[in-house]
Amino acid sequence: MKSPHTENGHIRLDFTFNTIKDVKKVDWKQQAPWYREITDGFCWLAYCQNTTLSANHLVQANLKCKYGPNARPDLYQNEYQRAMRELDHSISYKCPAYNELVVINRGYDVFQLKKETTNRIFMCPCCRTSKYLKVRNCGFVNCEWSMRGTLRKNKESKIYADGRTYDGKLYTFKECDYQ
Repeated sequence: MKSPHTENGHIRLDFTFNTIKDVKKVDWKQQAPWYREITDGFCWLAYCQNTTLSANHLVQANLKCKYGPNARPDLYQNEYQRAMRELDHSISYKCPAYNELVVINRGYDVFQLKKETTNRIFMCPCCRTSKYLKVRNCGFVNCEWSMRGTLRKNKESKIYADGRTYDGKLYTFKECDYQ
């Protein structure tokens, strides 16, 4: 089955900026789920569209949502086994972060967009798949950053942008169709 978010085996990025100067500063929400936790450096902001989870993967993803990213079935064996007995194993399930904003933290480094997409670095923190992930934006926390490139739809349009953020806030870009 072909994913609507991949193209020739590569993740298709589908975000555009009103203008690269439309940087917005985002305040933190204390009630955000763990899959929206952001660390210092660079991150991708995406939406999970996975509706193909097996019962086993759904239970594991739910454990992570309930107990955090390091939750494993062996740590919560009774709960895992009870949940597995209650599910229909003949159908597919949605990721617990389905249609939710998730964060893919990348930290500090030099990142090349083409390499990131080719190597499938992007994975939903809940269901751990990149096949149904719709990357919408990127962000920066406590770092210096620089972007260089061209728009895929218009090779004549060059992108040159840089910035600094040292106030502990997320800096991202305003989008025309951001959810």
